[in-house]
Amino acid sequence: MAHLINVQHFLKEQSRIIEMLAADHLPLCKILERLTETIAVVLPDVRATITEYNGKLHSLENPIGPRFSRAYLENMDGLKVGPKSGSCGTSAYINDLVVVEDAKVDSLWENHREVAVKYDIKGCWSIPIVSSSGELYGTLAFYPNENRKPTEEEKQIFDQFSHLAAVIIDKKQSQEALQLANRVIENSPAIIFRWKADKGWPIDYVSNNVEQFGYSPEKFLKEQIDFSLIVHPNDLPRVEAEVEDYLSRGVYKYKQEYRLITSDGRVRWIDDRTTVTRGRNGDILYIEAY
Repeated sequence: MAHLINVQHFLKEQSRIIEMLAADHLPLCKILERLTETIAVVLPDVRATITEYNGKLHSLENPIGPRFSRAYLENMDGLKVGPKSGSCGTSAYINDLVVVEDAKVDSLWENHREVAVKYDIKGCWSIPIVSSSGELYGTLAFYPNENRKPTEEEKQIFDQFSHLAAVIIDKKQSQEALQLANRVIENSPAIIFRWKADKGWPIDYVSNNVEQFGYSPEKFLKEQIDFSLIVHPNDLPRVEAEVEDYLSRGVYKYKQEYRLITSDGRVRWIDDRTTVTRGRNGDILYIEAY
């Protein structure tokens, strides 16, 4: 029997999933749900599930598979990674594709036979989802509507979907880590500035919590106000001389203490920790401080 693969739909859905990735408000589970639905269209006689690896418990959790019953997904939740732990647990254990043609008789499903019978699981092919650095993210499982092995073409599709899932997870984790870092910064007294290495130290980035000094980021960025304009005039000559000395000697980290003038005219002492980033030829790319 021929098993159709809708490659054109796969390419179209790839672009849609990338668009979903660009939408920061969409949770990871919703994007992965879309991925499993895409699989069902690209491989019309196959359903799919995705699990998340819990490194502390060495188990697979939070299964996603909108074409499966909630009861079946609950049975999958917490599946231990190891040999003979179904298709997914074994795949995560050996870090390779596992092909089970008939879950009702295969020895890998020996401890899950009742589940296979109850939910009429036929074949189950599972592939690990692994980051570019080799970190195990979870598994991607394919369930055909009949007892069979995958074709070579289908195996190639599995690799593509597994890679796409890894990219999705990595991207969302990076976004969430950045959002967390931003929340920490915005709720701390430490303000981050990045200056160009030009006269007056023009600013090209400042964290939102600069508002504690009474200024908005737009005040510096859109109106192009130089940082030197808010340094206390009695401290400015010293600060400029110190910076010139540090930069001329190739120092890439230094510390300064000086006063800033807030928007309402008050004086605030700051402890400035600065890092200088240089290019390969030694030219200063930018200066960052907090």
